[in-house]
Amino acid sequence: MRIMLPIDKGPVPNELIDAIRRIKATPNTTLSWESLDGYEHRAVLRCLLKEQGGLCAYCTGRIDEDSAHVEHIVPQSAGAGSDDRNSVDYKNLLAVCDGFRGNAAGLTCDRARGNAPLTVNPLKHETLSSIHYGRDGKISADDPRIGRDVQTTLNLNQELLKRNRNEAYRQLARKLQAVEKRRGVGAVTSFCRDYIDEHLANPEARIPFDGIVIYFMQKRLRRVG
Repeated sequence: MRIMLPIDKGPVPNELIDAIRRIKATPNTTLSWESLDGYEHRAVLRCLLKEQGGLCAYCTGRIDEDSAHVEHIVPQSAGAGSDDRNSVDYKNLLAVCDGFRGNAAGLTCDRARGNAPLTVNPLKHETLSSIHYGRDGKISADDPRIGRDVQTTLNLNQELLKRNRNEAYRQLARKLQAVEKRRGVGAVTSFCRDYIDEHLANPEARIPFDGIVIYFMQKRLRRVG
């Protein structure tokens, strides 16, 4: 079961490799994310967006190059004052949304997190398995550490996010009803299986808040065996 969607890292962008080489060759320059120039930042972000299917790594809302920024799983502050290899380690980078900055409903994702440590991690697929959805879009987790991460640290039960997930669930329910009406119950099972296989394997097929869609499809498949 997933709220976040699993992310598999692709190859390190050439622009990042070249940037690290350039920084290391420059005297009196600290290796850090801030040492990259704007073009290099943009190139890394573009690669992150592609491997995430254009969705925020945490809330899975739609993001693009203009609305997203790079998140460090291990915070940059952990390496402050010295060469910070974590800050330029591609395996430590995710693309995330603006966290609803400026919205009265409250900050989410990395804006809510700050530098707090996280147990949940979309790059570690096993950390997503204890997460549950309600039809109202609310999330919870069997593992209390994961529950604290998604509910408090990342504030993923913020009202706007719950509303968006609830709407994704309602659209799913309407879609499955239409498939059943046209083609029968067996077609719904096939539809769910094909959808899950494609959307977990191919990030580019994913839609915003696809986690709740996949969760309830998996739940339906368990009922039918």
